[in-house]
Amino acid sequence: MVCPKCGATIEDGATSCPYCGEVFNAPQAAPQGDPNPIQGERPQPRVEYTGNDHTAEFTEADRANNHVLGLVCYMGLYLLIPVLTVKNSKFIKFHANQGIGILLGYIAIQVINFVISLIFNVLAAVVGGGGVISGSDTAAAVGIGIFGILGLLWGLLYSALFLFLFVLQIIGMVTAAQGKAKSLPLVKRCRFIKY
Repeated sequence: MVCPKCGATIEDGATSCPYCGEVFNAPQAAPQGDPNPIQGERPQPRVEYTGNDHTAEFTEADRANNHVLGLVCYMGLYLLIPVLTVKNSKFIKFHANQGIGILLGYIAIQVINFVISLIFNVLAAVVGGGGVISGSDTAAAVGIGIFGILGLLWGLLYSALFLFLFVLQIIGMVTAAQGKAKSLPLVKRCRFIKY
């Protein structure tokens, strides 16, 4: 056992310290795993993280006051409303970072879709425009068929990516409305706004 006043190691169950004379009301036991505790140091509260849940990083008041505005952070450019009106809320900044990541994902998908659609249309017009490349109607039909299949595959991939971002957006809105802060896949490392 350790004396809480002088830090001396004394006999377990002692009622007083033989070195400094401190009287104990109840026998004190040294904490296990810490043979030399530092005097005057109080243990700091630990924040427990469970996976991607960062809710404990934010104060209860911040979460309670801003949970409704937190869900607005996932509504595209409307995220500017909570970011500009509640500038000191770490909870809002957390959700705004994720909302910006999702918004940039939507923009990236649209740009990629535009470029791929443009390429497919140009190539289909060249190949199918009277057999310009091959001079044969059969080759033009095959070329158009290939571009049709590639276009269909891209359309399916585009739809899946769009649906994935939409699901992330809904999950973010629900967790923000509940006053929670959980990192979403794909956008969890986004740090556009410092908090």
